[in-house]
Amino acid sequence: MCDLAWATGRTEASYEHAARGKLAARLGETERSLTEAGRAVELAEPTDLVVWRADAYGALAEVLLLADRPSEAASAAETALALCEAKENVAAASHARRLLEAIRAEAKT
Repeated sequence: MCDLAWATGRTEASYEHAARGKLAARLGETERSLTEAGRAVELAEPTDLVVWRADAYGALAEVLLLADRPSEAASAAETALALCEAKENVAAASHARRLLEAIRAEAKT
């Protein structure tokens, strides 16, 4: 299998798990949401596709916030932000920064 096919399959699966995780979180299915979002990160992490990894960590941060785990959510959002900044992806970094700010604001309430 070529590297592109391997990465493409993992990318699609990761985004699918991220979407399932966010949906489950909004439906109040906490354990399922954490499992799905965690799987998205597991699929993305071993690659060098930085933006994809950042997206997976961003999804995990959203799920953790909805699971009332703001400290872990902030950590995941910080990872997403660091990855975006390392890639110099200004738009994605802005999104990750807003997510991190929302998590920190939510933690203060």
